[in-house]
Amino acid sequence: MNPCKMKRKSVLLFLLISIYSCSIDNKKNKQILDENSSIEILENSKKEKTSMLEKIQDELIIINELLDKKNNLTNTISVSRLIIKPEALNHFIDFQGTVKSDKNIIVFPEMNGILKHIYVKEGQKVKKGQLLAESSNEVLKIKLEQLILRNNLLKTTFERNEKLWEKNIGSEIEYLRSKTEYLSSTKNIKELEKQIEKTKFYAQFSGTIDEIFSKIGSNINAGLTPILRLINLDQIYVESEIPEKHILNIKEGSKVIISLFNSEKINSKITKVGNHINPSNRSFKVRIDIEESKDFFKPNMSCRIKINDYSSDNSILIPVNNILEDSNGEFYVYKIVQENDFESLKSIKTPVITGKSIGNKIEIIKGLKINDQIVQDGLRLIKNNQNIKIIK
Repeated sequence: MNPCKMKRKSVLLFLLISIYSCSIDNKKNKQILDENSSIEILENSKKEKTSMLEKIQDELIIINELLDKKNNLTNTISVSRLIIKPEALNHFIDFQGTVKSDKNIIVFPEMNGILKHIYVKEGQKVKKGQLLAESSNEVLKIKLEQLILRNNLLKTTFERNEKLWEKNIGSEIEYLRSKTEYLSSTKNIKELEKQIEKTKFYAQFSGTIDEIFSKIGSNINAGLTPILRLINLDQIYVESEIPEKHILNIKEGSKVIISLFNSEKINSKITKVGNHINPSNRSFKVRIDIEESKDFFKPNMSCRIKINDYSSDNSILIPVNNILEDSNGEFYVYKIVQENDFESLKSIKTPVITGKSIGNKIEIIKGLKINDQIVQDGLRLIKNNQNIKIIK
């Protein structure tokens, strides 16, 4: 038989006996108490009955408390607990990035012509100032030779007139004319030499010939026909566009983990944060310089970057599964509290405010403190103010 039912039957039996005793006493008193009874007798009888009633009520209170305690112990649910300890939290946000290089150029001609020479091959390393290719310039060179011959004659004429003028011989007009013609010819030579130089393509920096686009003998147009690509991977970086909502949490020096498609991961940091918000997509740019494992990176390669936007050495982290949500959308946990009057434990519904999440854990900003204990396993079996027992 159920122990609770047996206890309740005992209480009922006790009450029946008490009532029966009272009824017997009442019958006896009816024989004694009547209209002729004195006030003193009636007062004494009243006190006696009142005392008996109070005694029964006190006993009922004790019995009910014992029954409640027994019932609670019977309804105790076994749960496991989690003791809150401080943990380090490093939260990262994930974005798409693109590998770029400051030294990655395509060489274009400055003058129309025919590509005459290519002095390098794809993959060849070159030094700054090295001649890479050259377009046709024979006509310009012939014209330059003619200008030089004429310039030599003009120079001789000018120097002779200058000496005569110093001796006050000849006219000033002849002297000035010869000087002007000589200086103009010299200037024309320099201009033509610059044009000839524009037919030659030099390396703007030391690097590698990545690709040759044009072939010898092909027509090339100024600013339109690509000749070759020169690249230097010594200074490569990753660029990413970040939504503006993160601008307060991302700074220069923030830690970054770069993940490549070959599962290689590189640790770095943000070296520059853009000061301009792109109005078309409400984002700002960040730059992450690559200092190691540069061989893994190629310009225009896509990669994933994780930026550390929040860190704490003493965070309260609990498994996401230990948090429940009520009908109002508020989160809560069951804190384990020990009763003061006896050693039983109770589960107390405790509202919490959550913060950052990492993996299967979430940060608790408010509602719990270090060394608090919460229910871990058995959440779905308990309720607020539930008697519980801790299992190891």
